[in-house]
Amino acid sequence: MSKTQIDKMVNRFLAWPMPKDFAPDCGISFKREPDAKGCAPAWPVGTNLFTADQARQMFEHCLFSEALSGLQLHQQRVVDEKVELDKKVTALSNFIGLSPIFDTLDPSEQERLKEQNDVMWQYSEILGARIAAFAEVVRHSSTEPKAEWFMHVLGPDDVFPCVGEFDALRKANQHNRSWARLMADDPKPNDPYCVAVAVTREDI
Repeated sequence: MSKTQIDKMVNRFLAWPMPKDFAPDCGISFKREPDAKGCAPAWPVGTNLFTADQARQMFEHCLFSEALSGLQLHQQRVVDEKVELDKKVTALSNFIGLSPIFDTLDPSEQERLKEQNDVMWQYSEILGARIAAFAEVVRHSSTEPKAEWFMHVLGPDDVFPCVGEFDALRKANQHNRSWARLMADDPKPNDPYCVAVAVTREDI
């Protein structure tokens, strides 16, 4: 399963409406009945469950993607480290932006957590740049033709050209880190969903 195929699966999952018998547990709930004005609630889709990065991690876990095959052992450890780091920083971002507990913390502790969150995203970005450099070496040694890659910002539907797959991933990661920081500093319930993903021209 190639990286391009997984990216397509991620994009399709983000837009996939949950089944009509969708019944989440573990305290997760959503409004099923029309409101007082008779307006039906928006039915959840994949993007209401996972971010693009989380969905990608799910598919890579399920499919044992070999998108980065050819890396040396120490290089693969960097990839694994980034996967684990992204899980942790995503959880921290969600805690800062969504958890009511965060608002009860001392303001100084809130600032320390925000600073930690920002530094963790920077750390993830550095690991991503290292992985990009690894992958370029692997790609140059391969006869597989290169795809034309873009950063696609979901929500406003903005598309930005990039120099290769990992440049698109790096820029998407930069965008997501900045967006998470903005949402943590000034969350608004009606803000659009602006997560970025890496796509090829044929995905646009």
